[in-house]
Amino acid sequence: MVLNRNDRYSRQIILKDFGPEAQQQLAHARVLIIGVGGLGCPVLMYLAAAGVGTIGIADGDHVELNNLHRQILFDTPDVGLSKVQVAFTKMKLKNPEVKIVAHGCFVSTANVFDLLSCYDLIVDATDNFASRYMISDACHLMNKPLVYGAVSCYEGQVGVFNFNPNGFASNYRDLFPVPPAPGEANSCTAEGVLGVLPGIIGLMQANEVIKILAGVGIPLINKLFTIDISDYRTLEMEVSPGVHSGMPGSVEEFMRFDYDSFCSVNATYDEVIAAFTLKEWMLKEEWSIIDVREKEEVMENDLFSSVNVPLSTFKTEIENVTLAENVIFVCASGVRSRLALDIAKNIFPERKLFCLKEGVQALINLEFEKEN
Repeated sequence: MVLNRNDRYSRQIILKDFGPEAQQQLAHARVLIIGVGGLGCPVLMYLAAAGVGTIGIADGDHVELNNLHRQILFDTPDVGLSKVQVAFTKMKLKNPEVKIVAHGCFVSTANVFDLLSCYDLIVDATDNFASRYMISDACHLMNKPLVYGAVSCYEGQVGVFNFNPNGFASNYRDLFPVPPAPGEANSCTAEGVLGVLPGIIGLMQANEVIKILAGVGIPLINKLFTIDISDYRTLEMEVSPGVHSGMPGSVEEFMRFDYDSFCSVNATYDEVIAAFTLKEWMLKEEWSIIDVREKEEVMENDLFSSVNVPLSTFKTEIENVTLAENVIFVCASGVRSRLALDIAKNIFPERKLFCLKEGVQALINLEFEKEN
């Protein structure tokens, strides 16, 4: 059977505001996907299907049986094989017009600049904070657009960093100025992940890549989109560009930066307090408790008195709130309150700021234990 090249992409070429020009832009693009796991698999499959001209895939891992419920590119006979080699073979079958470049290695400070230099846009599909900071810093130094994604349990997030044709661009350190403390961010290994979640987030990452390369739609520039697939709650928050003293300012500083230590040593903070500590402190001193959950998440309760300042509008609203000398930020699980604390440090350097480990749920659990 003779294949007509135009037929392969015909359904997207006929789209309004797409056309042959956008398809040509995809064909000339070079994209690097770092991580061929739950996120990387759908990103790769859809970018190859869409006709992105050159796709690099970087991963030093092998397929494991516990990967298969979410890493949909792999099949049971692939267990034990190199992920990038399996992906290379299958993508050539899906679209032989696309050039797939297999980098069978983990990305590190030693090879990241060589890898990134060959591509126009980078996709972060990794699963750990050290890699995310390292990749973002390298993209910032090399002026490479970065499409970020992350998943945990039932919640995933997508953002576009180091890209803004009309002004300043945010980066990963604007989202997480410092690594989350232990217990604040769940890992898939420890807490699990619903298999469809990485597929959903990976598809959204692929969508952002196509929008940027083809010049269609409105990418998530300086924004973070979060979705909880257990109830389809979504949140879109602004990620404002900032200046970070800890970010390497040159290739030389980057090469000396220890990302593993940064994400382990710096992840222990006195500002993160447990529920029982909060209950004790509230009996002794005056506190302002700021609940950074969205308004629809907050329910009336008698556990504590608080002021609701949603994280999505935190930067613009928090300066209008009268605060005590001691301030604690709370949210559902402890993740958003840590982000609020990091923002508040720059606004209120004279106050004592804290966030509640494991969030409001920890207070509920504490009360339940007392009653039983």
